[in-house]
Amino acid sequence: MLIILGLITIQSFSQNSELILVKAGEDPGKVIPKQLTYRYTEFKNGHLFFSSGKSSNTLLLNYNSLFDEMMLIEKTGDTLFLGTDQAFPYVEIGKDQYYHDAQKGYFEILSGNDQLKLVSKTQFEIRRKELSGSNGYGSVSGATTPIIASRMSSSSVIKNENVSYQKILSYFFMNEDKKFVKATKSSLIKFFPQHKDEIKDYLNKHQIDFDRAENLKQVMDYCLQLP
Repeated sequence: MLIILGLITIQSFSQNSELILVKAGEDPGKVIPKQLTYRYTEFKNGHLFFSSGKSSNTLLLNYNSLFDEMMLIEKTGDTLFLGTDQAFPYVEIGKDQYYHDAQKGYFEILSGNDQLKLVSKTQFEIRRKELSGSNGYGSVSGATTPIIASRMSSSSVIKNENVSYQKILSYFFMNEDKKFVKATKSSLIKFFPQHKDEIKDYLNKHQIDFDRAENLKQVMDYCLQLP
């Protein structure tokens, strides 16, 4: 199975992890701790939902945020990545649900309804590069480029640079047309213009932090019950 990731253009800098150094020639898939790259500590029963609405058989699934890919354990015991070209828009793992966008990858659905959903996106970005030369000297440059990698193999390796990665957690609103908007106070109000004053009052009274999932779920529940 040939696995290649597309670029993720959505960027945000909230709830970041510490920088993780991957030295020149090292494979980030082996250096970055699995507890950071896997969504779950163990593979769980789940299903793939195809565009027709049909569900797959029960599968052992996990989400790998380093490669922005769903993984499954086959009956043989082998662990495989699902291809990005697979035609399934939704994935269910245990009680959690994910939306799969062919270009932007996987978004975990946190709350909402058919018209508007709160989703989260986890990705790794290159935050710092340091050239590694034979004379022991190098230059440093900043970067905010999402990781570009294939399946855990030599193509993931950057041979002449030390690279620092950072795990980024971002929140978005997804509308019924599957368009994504960064979860902010102004974007929320735009979805409910007729309740602008009520929402502003609610946000002020409850001190909603748009970088916290529980706060966002709280305000989403409030907005969706407005008449």
